[in-house]
Amino acid sequence: MKLTKLLDQAKKHEDELRSFTKHASVFNPRVVTLREKVKSAYWNVLLMDYKLAQSHGVAHKLWRTVFYNPIEQLRKKQRAEDASASSSTSKKETSARTMLVNFLNQADQFYRHLIRNLQRHHGDAGVLLPGEHYVPKAPRGSRKRRASGGMLPNAKTKNGEKSNCYSACHLSLIFLGDVLRYAAQAHSKQEPVLQKNFKHSGFCYRQAAYIWPKSGNPHNQLAVLSIYSQDDVGAVYHYCRALHAEAPFRTASENIGILLDKVRSRYGSVLQTGRFSLSHCTLHFLQATSVLFMRRDFETYDKAYQSFLCHFKQLCLMSNENQKMQMHTGNHKDFKDSHVAHFFIRIVTISLCNIQSAIDSIAGQGDEQGTAQDVLSNEFVQNALVFAFAIQVNLLQSVRSSAEGTSSVCLPAIRVFSSWIVSNSDKVDFQDAKSAQLMNKFRKYSTALLDMLRSFEEEVSNNVKDNSCCLLEDVELRGFKPIAQSQDGIDYEVWQVCAQRPLESNFRKRVRVLRLMEDARIIFDDPGLFKRETQPPEVEAEAQRNVEEEEQCNGDEGVGEFIVWKGCESPENLYSSPNVFPEVCDKTVLGDKRGEAISRKAFAFIQQNS
Repeated sequence: MKLTKLLDQAKKHEDELRSFTKHASVFNPRVVTLREKVKSAYWNVLLMDYKLAQSHGVAHKLWRTVFYNPIEQLRKKQRAEDASASSSTSKKETSARTMLVNFLNQADQFYRHLIRNLQRHHGDAGVLLPGEHYVPKAPRGSRKRRASGGMLPNAKTKNGEKSNCYSACHLSLIFLGDVLRYAAQAHSKQEPVLQKNFKHSGFCYRQAAYIWPKSGNPHNQLAVLSIYSQDDVGAVYHYCRALHAEAPFRTASENIGILLDKVRSRYGSVLQTGRFSLSHCTLHFLQATSVLFMRRDFETYDKAYQSFLCHFKQLCLMSNENQKMQMHTGNHKDFKDSHVAHFFIRIVTISLCNIQSAIDSIAGQGDEQGTAQDVLSNEFVQNALVFAFAIQVNLLQSVRSSAEGTSSVCLPAIRVFSSWIVSNSDKVDFQDAKSAQLMNKFRKYSTALLDMLRSFEEEVSNNVKDNSCCLLEDVELRGFKPIAQSQDGIDYEVWQVCAQRPLESNFRKRVRVLRLMEDARIIFDDPGLFKRETQPPEVEAEAQRNVEEEEQCNGDEGVGEFIVWKGCESPENLYSSPNVFPEVCDKTVLGDKRGEAISRKAFAFIQQNS
């Protein structure tokens, strides 16, 4: 009852404040008093009953009434004074800027204080504020844990175990990020936007996206930061993420259209050259994406598609150090492997969004779901899939040609794509595809994927188990709806988005390979694929006994489960050598030839679609 009364009072103060601000300044005494009353009322409701606050949209009202509207008034005043060329206005200009910066500092402190108190009242969300550092979890019962009440900023955020404050902290982090972004823009008029430091605002947006992955709002804000830094690929990626969240940010659709229009206007001046250029590579990629996403300018697609693949292949075949040198904006030694991995993840994710956009357009034309055959017969879906498969083949070839093994920066992006196939197997069954080009690309992808995974069988030891740990791509793509199925059961930890860490431990890299192998089993509908090499010895021995018993019951049905390549080094050579045929061997005599073996079902699947 008391809180409801507070909300009613706050609404009256808001109405009064709205009428005052039409003719009064931001710092009018009455305006300041009304703002403080609204702020106090909403503060109490947020802390005392968050469900009530959520049902009344208190967090948004607090931001817009108390902070956003005054900030916009002050920014408008600052811009007006900046536009004046008269030297007599220099003191006023400094005064307007100072007032804005001071107000932003107050907003900064308010939201930091609010986020800390939300966690104190509603449970720890593991949020780290800008300027704070990740603190490893203290041992149970230690003085540090007792002093902090056990609320250390590395709380796990497992699916289905979110406290009330996750949503509240998510919104407050977005608003704090906006405040810090405005502050970075306000500090110096002379400094170009590109050189401004938006590190702290990006830190807030990333945490907001991570702790409340249902929302696409934080990704829209991250896209704005990418535009400031002239990172068009990053901007398109985040707009795609904003659209493909459980609660999409609808305005992102207009924003990505505006951005792709700018790309199209620049594309006509691109020179064809055989030399590698990352800027040309990304521009060709975005132009091809523009055609697939916006469904226009079809005459430019072939040029953009072929030119991008030419540059992308060169990039994939570069050494890791050369890749970092191409992508860095400063000292390439500060550019980590994870930065290169994230670039490839973004390229693959955008290609998946092209496919999803085409599939969604089919659903919008009639049948809500559409059969798998209907989906694959659509020209836009076919083109988007061919584009995505071509990217994957280059990434897979990069892994096989390098000596990095499971440490390859391409593997996270490869797993993102395999996760998408598994998550959308009901929509895209490639055995139903009628397009020869699509089937050819899928065959190449399948061959390259199996070839790569077989090369890892010795490196991935038998006793490595997938323990649901969170990998780099899981952190980056948490909440990405097209692969949501693959994210079930993952243990997410906040430190992974906050802490500055190397790419990953060797254990996590091997777990990634295990998950790729599991995806391959589903893609090729073969539970036995790689099974012998990935099971612990005791499980493998038990499985072998079961197989022998089954063979005794079923006669010779168990013979020939594996195929050994004879007369060629790899399955890829087999397809180009029709006279070479694999020798069928009994599993019991396979012996040391495991590394050259592949499941019969997988072989038949590829051969059928060759």
